Amino acid sequence: MTKRDEMKEYLIELNNGNKYLSDTDKVGYFYRLFKSYIKNNKVKRFIYQYLEGDGNELLDKFFNVYSSSRLCFELYSHLAFDNKVDDIEFEYHLPSFKSSSDIKLKGSNMDVYYKIGKNIYFIESKFTETVYNHIKDIPDAYYKELGEAYSTKGYKLKSTILYRFNDNYELASIFPKFVHEIITTMALLDLESTKDIFDVKQEIAHLFGICQYIYKNKKNLNNTNINFYNVVYDFEEGKSLLAAVFIDNAIEMVNKYIKLLDLNIKFDYQYKYMQKIYSNLNDEIAFGTDKKVKDILEKYKL
Repeated sequence: MTKRDEMKEYLIELNNGNKYLSDTDKVGYFYRLFKSYIKNNKVKRFIYQYLEGDGNELLDKFFNVYSSSRLCFELYSHLAFDNKVDDIEFEYHLPSFKSSSDIKLKGSNMDVYYKIGKNIYFIESKFTETVYNHIKDIPDAYYKELGEAYSTKGYKLKSTILYRFNDNYELASIFPKFVHEIITTMALLDLESTKDIFDVKQEIAHLFGICQYIYKNKKNLNNTNINFYNVVYDFEEGKSLLAAVFIDNAIEMVNKYIKLLDLNIKFDYQYKYMQKIYSNLNDEIAFGTDKKVKDILEKYKL
């Protein structure tokens, strides 16, 4: 049994043998999610952000006892009442492809987005989940030109890469090559056959969305720091080789892209461990409660 499986069993046992939270606990979370906060002179509510996301988190996932979504909420929602934080949202929509009749792909959702001064953070959170990465699951739309590419439903795409990339010439000139290199690496290292905490298809979508975000907001992003973090639970079961290769190539690609756009942006992309984030907490109060964040997170053995 893996450490991840042991954690799942432990959390189920802690919840009286139930895989999902009780109705009473669910009501408590809905109360917290509906509580308002103000950022950018706007009244916001986390519940609307989750409902507008593509993962249907509140139908099932959020209330699973080993939900990475709810764990992420506890780690970051307290920032809503931090005056140093300019903005924070969960299930943050990133830009996607330009729509055409045969491509209806939506932009990816980052688990968390927040901004502090000149620092912008995009967070993808993982807890016990793992995936099998398959080359065939990477959408053609990211890297194949007209005549080669097929949509996820098997229809030949009628739009060129440049069209799909919203006429973003700089991104169209380098992103497909980056995806080709990742696919080649996966094939050479035979990285499709083992479970991994790193989801290549999802990371490509997030990275594409962040690049489009930079392009869309380039007038306001000079002299900023953009940080893309995979926040994961450290189960001490070895690190992802694929992640290491992917992140190195991605940093190189994004820095080239920023240079092509003639922008002064520092880009950081790395793993962060939940245990480290937990250890940096002090007496922060959990959003919508009178309890400390550390006390709520104590059961996760961070």
